[in-house]
Amino acid sequence: MLLKFRDKMLGGAPVAQNASRKKAGHKGAATGAGLKNNKELLDQYKNRRVSWLVYLIVGIIIIPFAFLGINYYFQGIADDPVILEIDDYELSLSELNHAIQQRKLAIERQMPDWMPSDDEVRKAVLREIIRRQVIVNELARNQYMVPDIEVAYIIANTERFQSDGVFDRDIYLDHLASIQKTRSDFENELRERFLSMQMESAVKNSSFVLDHETSLYESLLTEEREIHYIELLYSDFYEMAEASTQDLVAMHEGQSERYMTKEKFKIEYISFRVTDYIDQQSASADEIKRYYDNHLVSFTKPERRTAAHILIDTKRRNQLEANNLARTVLKRLAAGEDFESLVSEYSEDRFTADQGGVLPALAAFEIENDDIADAVFSLVPGEVSQPIVSEFGVQIFKLLDVQEEEVESFEQLEKQIAYEVKYKKARSDYYDSLAEIDKLMYEVKTFAQLSATLEVLPKAEVTKLLVADDNQGIFAYPEVKRVVLDLAVNDRSGSRLVEVEPGHAMALRIEAYKRSELPPLSKIKDQVTEDVLQEKAVLAAKQLADSMYTDLTKGFFPSIDEVAEDYKRDIIDTGFINRVNQDLPAAFVEDVFKQFKMMTDPGGDTASSSHGIVDLPAEKKFIVYQIMDYRQGEIGEDLKELLARRPFKVSTQEYNAFLLEVAETADIQYHQERLSGES
Repeated sequence: MLLKFRDKMLGGAPVAQNASRKKAGHKGAATGAGLKNNKELLDQYKNRRVSWLVYLIVGIIIIPFAFLGINYYFQGIADDPVILEIDDYELSLSELNHAIQQRKLAIERQMPDWMPSDDEVRKAVLREIIRRQVIVNELARNQYMVPDIEVAYIIANTERFQSDGVFDRDIYLDHLASIQKTRSDFENELRERFLSMQMESAVKNSSFVLDHETSLYESLLTEEREIHYIELLYSDFYEMAEASTQDLVAMHEGQSERYMTKEKFKIEYISFRVTDYIDQQSASADEIKRYYDNHLVSFTKPERRTAAHILIDTKRRNQLEANNLARTVLKRLAAGEDFESLVSEYSEDRFTADQGGVLPALAAFEIENDDIADAVFSLVPGEVSQPIVSEFGVQIFKLLDVQEEEVESFEQLEKQIAYEVKYKKARSDYYDSLAEIDKLMYEVKTFAQLSATLEVLPKAEVTKLLVADDNQGIFAYPEVKRVVLDLAVNDRSGSRLVEVEPGHAMALRIEAYKRSELPPLSKIKDQVTEDVLQEKAVLAAKQLADSMYTDLTKGFFPSIDEVAEDYKRDIIDTGFINRVNQDLPAAFVEDVFKQFKMMTDPGGDTASSSHGIVDLPAEKKFIVYQIMDYRQGEIGEDLKELLARRPFKVSTQEYNAFLLEVAETADIQYHQERLSGES
C-alpha cells in the first residue's frame, strides 16, 4: 500500500487486497521505507513537469498487458501445473495459456490477415515473461527503488486520469475496473515498469563502470556460439517466377508511387552577399581608432590558469568514503609526497590521470562551477586547494601556471579593425538592398531587369533541371528548397526573396517546371517485370524458409542438418562466433545473440534448442539457422581493444545481451512435458 501521500493525491478510497498469489520467498518492490523525510520528497516534486518518458510508461501500463497481473485471473484454479520456474517465481499453465490468448488477440487486432503459429506465439510469450522476471529479480538484488511519492505523482499527472487538467479519482478507479485490476496491482506494475527503465538507463548511460560490470561485459563479449544455417538467395527463385500481363498491370497500378517520375525545376536566381558591398566602403584612421577604443574589452585576453587535479568519484562510493580519501591525499601531500604520483594512485578522471591530472588553461568565466573557479583563482603557483565537492565528485587542485591578462595593441589589430569597420557599413547597405529588391521584384518582369536596376547585384543565373531530392547547388540550402516547393504549389509564376544564411540572400523564381507523372507501362515494362519477378522470388524464398523453420520448431526434424538434407540444401557451419563478429551480416549476428541458451528440464536433458529465421534484404537472402553449441571463448585482440575503451557506452544490443547473461545465471526450469493441458 502506498504512503499516506499517495492516498492524499489519489483519494482515500480503500485499496483492495492484492489478488496476485504470492510466490514463496518472492520479494516485492521496495516501498521506500528507508527514504528521507516525506516532506523533503514532496518538495522535490512541487512545480515539476512530467517528462514524455513518464507518459510512455503509463501508456504501456494502462493497456491490459499480456504478462502483468495475470495471476489475478487465475486465483484458486485447481490442478494447474507449473510450466516455468525462475528462482522463486512460478508461472502456471493456465497463466501461460491466458498470456498466449492475450497475445493472439493483440496480433489479430493489429494484423488481422496474419497470425503466427502457436509455437511461435508461445516462444515469444515465454521470452517476454522470462525477460520481465529476470529484470524484476535483478532490480531486487541491486536494491533499485521507485519511491511511492514518484508513483503517486506519475498517476496524478497522467492526462488520461484527469478532468479539466486536474486528477480525477473516479476516472482513475473506473479505468482500473475496466481492466480488472486493483489499485495495488496497477501501481506495482507501474513501479516495475519504471524500475526496469531505471535499470536500463543505469546500465547503458553510466559514465563509470564497476569491476563486476566489466567482468560481466567481458563474459558477454567472449561468449561464443556455433551456428549451422541454410541460405536461401532471392536470385535462386527468379527462374521459378513468372510475370504475366495481369501481374505487370497490378504492379504498375497498385504500386504507382514506385514508378512516378520526380518533379523537376529549372530555377532562375540572383545570389548576393554582404561581402559584395565591401569594396564600396572606406574606413578612415579616426574610425579605426575609435572602434579600437570602444571595443577594448574584446581585444583583451583574460587571465588564464593551468591547474592539475585529483578526482575522487562519488558514483563509485559514498560521500563519506570520498571525503576520507581526499583527507588521506592532503595528508600525504603535506608530508611532502609528489602531486603527480598521487594523481596516478588516486585520480579517477580517465581523461587526465595519465597526464598528471593537468587540465586545459582556462579563464574564470570558462569554469562553470563557481566553487572550483574561486578555488583555482585564489591559489598561487605550486599551491594546493582544499577538497571541493562538485557534480564530478571530490576534487583537489594544484595551480601550475598563470597567464596574465593581456591587451592586444592597436598596431597588431589595425588591418583587422579596418575590415570590420567596412564590413559593418557593407552590412547596412546589404540590408537596405534587401528592402529595395523585395519592392522591385513586384515591378520588374525579369531578373535581368532587376540586375540592371541595381548595378551592385550579380547577374542572374539559371540552374539545370533539379529534383527535390537534390542537395547540391542552390538546393544545398534547405530554405531555397522550401521556397521553390512552395512556389510550385501556390505561385508558380511568382518570385521570392529569401535570406538563406546570415549575410547571404537569393532572389528566386521558377523558370521551368516538369510535374511528377506515371509513365505508361509500355515505357517501363522492363523495370516493372524485374520488380514483379523480384517480389515473387522473395515471397517464394520466404515461404520455403518458413517451411524449414516450422519443421524445426514443430520437431519434425531434430536438427537443421536433417532439414538441409531433406530439402537438398547445403549447410553452412560458422564455427564458434562472438558478438563482435564482422564476417557475417550484423543483423544475423544480432539475431543469434538475442536467443536464450537452450532450456533444460530438471533432469538436465535438452528440452528445446534455439533456432531462428532472418531476412537480410541488403544481402538479398533469407537465413534459417540453429544454435548447435555454446562456449566461453578467450579474449582476442579485437576484444582487448573494445575492453580497453572502458568506461564504455552500452548499446541496445549489448543491454539485451546483459539481460541474457543475467538470465543464464538464474535458476530457470521449463517443464515442456506439462504442455499437454494447453489450450
